[in-house]
Amino acid sequence: MKRKNESILHWVIEKIRNEYPDDVGLLIVYGSYITGNDGPLSDIDFYFVPNKESSLSLGRTFIIEGIGYDLFPLSWERLEGLASLNENLTPLLGNARIAWCQSEKDKKRFIVLRRKLADNLSDDSFMEQKTEDKLKHACDLQIKLANSNSLCDCRLLAGGVLLDLADAVAYKNRTYFHRGLKEQYTDLKRMENLPDGFIEKYEAVIRSNTIIEIKRNCMTLIMSTINCFSVNTERDNTSFRDSPSLPKTNGDPDYLMLAELYGEIVSTFNKVYFCCENNNPILAFLSTVCLQNVLNEEVGALRFDLLECFDMLDLSGLFKAAKAAESKLIRFISEGASIKRYKNVDEFLRDNPIKQKKHT
Repeated sequence: MKRKNESILHWVIEKIRNEYPDDVGLLIVYGSYITGNDGPLSDIDFYFVPNKESSLSLGRTFIIEGIGYDLFPLSWERLEGLASLNENLTPLLGNARIAWCQSEKDKKRFIVLRRKLADNLSDDSFMEQKTEDKLKHACDLQIKLANSNSLCDCRLLAGGVLLDLADAVAYKNRTYFHRGLKEQYTDLKRMENLPDGFIEKYEAVIRSNTIIEIKRNCMTLIMSTINCFSVNTERDNTSFRDSPSLPKTNGDPDYLMLAELYGEIVSTFNKVYFCCENNNPILAFLSTVCLQNVLNEEVGALRFDLLECFDMLDLSGLFKAAKAAESKLIRFISEGASIKRYKNVDEFLRDNPIKQKKHT
């Protein structure tokens, strides 16, 4: 696995050097490839920072041996936002490595943003505000949850509440989840400043099998966290881009876009399968929340109700539902586009030759 991912990383670096030498500022790797907690189905997580709009054509998704790879652009503006903890993608800045840089100027700019992140994490006033923002958003989701009558939608909203509250706890401890969602639950249990009974109440939300239980247990967890942290949760007009998406009725399908989307989320399907097979119900739930959110946003008309099949004590139903959903999505995409799949790295390299830079 490591050798395959290194071959893919080498291909990306060579492609930038030969085809985008002046267009890309940085190539960044992050995730399990850096933290060392990769598994048998782990991809390599990477993104590039564009210096010119022409570099956007470098972005692509592809699948090798059933594992999805997503090479995507991340602007300097969004990196600024990560330094200010404006998105739940902080490890993309704080726990990342530069694999290639166009110039020392780009490298230094990235390092400055990492220092800004560190400074913000040590700023008590700044972090208290971030904690409060997360708690406010959790309250907003709880209101939506109280008015929902679908088991799948309730679990999706409850998952959003759990993710918000976990971030609030991390921010209260002046940190974030360096190892991402994969190790969030483990890292959460190690936090020093943790509301009394937080883990037990957190687990109770996931264990809930009825709409009434979900609503009650979510409210209990939110209120105990608010009371412990003594924050004001009156809502304002603060906007959050990561709110769970309830099913949408999409217009005419964009099959090419959906083929790219599948390349992005096949890794999430794999995470769900791996968790089900290895009896990891907490991560199975959180991963399914993320997957359900994307499916609702992009192909809501197909109505994939994965979370309805979740049972903390028996993950076989979720496994079957995820397999059926993936097959249905593939069939739907195949009506108008082909999915980029490769049997192995060698086939990928043969089909994606690099245009050698001309020397003058």
